[in-house]
Amino acid sequence: MGKKVLKFDQELDISLVGVASPLKDYRLGHFFSQYVWPNIERKEDVCLDYPKQNRTLFFSSFEFIQTHPEQKVYLLSNRSSGAFFIPSLKEFDYLILWTPGISQEDSLDFLTKIKKTPDILEARLIKKDWIKELDRFNSFMF
Repeated sequence: MGKKVLKFDQELDISLVGVASPLKDYRLGHFFSQYVWPNIERKEDVCLDYPKQNRTLFFSSFEFIQTHPEQKVYLLSNRSSGAFFIPSLKEFDYLILWTPGISQEDSLDFLTKIKKTPDILEARLIKKDWIKELDRFNSFMF
């Protein structure tokens, strides 16, 4: 199976939701499969190199299998070994990413569903201009 690189910039049509939860990634994925999407699949971890610190960090990732293959939805851990995938969003443990983006109505519907998931402390729609490290999504490999 080939890998696909998703590249993001300010012009790309994406939607992003930040999720705060004490749950481990596999438990959150399980609850999402019960309450939001029935099909979720674990993907390769996303790795980021930190050459100044001489270390590589791995962030867990999942893909929600959609009935519409033109839309992709991913769950990505925002924390790994005390570091953040997107440091400007430190208040969120996980990020949910849609490409292409979803409508405002669909966003509100999703937020209503996700807040019913046990142990979701906060879920909020993120605007792309809030993200200083948007280029990090270039390492998001699938």
